[in-house]
Amino acid sequence: MNGFTQRFQELQRRAGRKRILTPDSALTEWANFATSVAAGYEMGLDEYVNDLSLRRVLEEALNDPVLASSEGYLSFRASVQSTDDILKGSFSEHLIGHESAPWWERGVPRLAGRKLADDLLSVYGIVVEVKA
Repeated sequence: MNGFTQRFQELQRRAGRKRILTPDSALTEWANFATSVAAGYEMGLDEYVNDLSLRRVLEEALNDPVLASSEGYLSFRASVQSTDDILKGSFSEHLIGHESAPWWERGVPRLAGRKLADDLLSVYGIVVEVKA
């Protein structure tokens, strides 16, 4: 295990995460999530919010000075940014949550499965396109 991976996992342990990911597995999960949002996220709001929590782990890693000076950081950052662009492109003009929350917690998918669309309507009064 290289130093980048060790530090990445150490940050998760310090944050009290139950499931400790490698950088590669975190990037893969984030990319899969962004792709599922772009295609019309099929699960409900609780699952959506839970899946979004991975981005906070990535943000902590991006802001960690030890990781920032480690080999592998630049490619890690580029992967996160590339996936972020996919997710941002999948958001509608609607925003939820407090204005001080990070962008990924405020974005509302443009397209959603029936469950998420129903949840967004009942919780926030937001209408989104329902995936056919």
